[in-house]
Amino acid sequence: MKSRMQIEMELLNLGDKRRNDRFRKILETSTDHPTASVPQAHSQWYDTRATYSFWSSPKVDSVQLLQAIGRATA
Repeated sequence: MKSRMQIEMELLNLGDKRRNDRFRKILETSTDHPTASVPQAHSQWYDTRATYSFWSSPKVDSVQLLQAIGRATA
């Protein structure tokens, strides 16, 4: 049986496969290190920078993230 988070990730569509993959990686890292800062949670500078770039991107829309969660819940 799939977890709710797995279903949400399958339904996620941020308009680009790479963006979807980056969000999945960010979520996995955040889940593994829930109290760590972004630099502490990532072992590579590239991943730290990519995380900050993801969240500051105008192409990342919180509405899309919430819609994926809503579809998974339904």
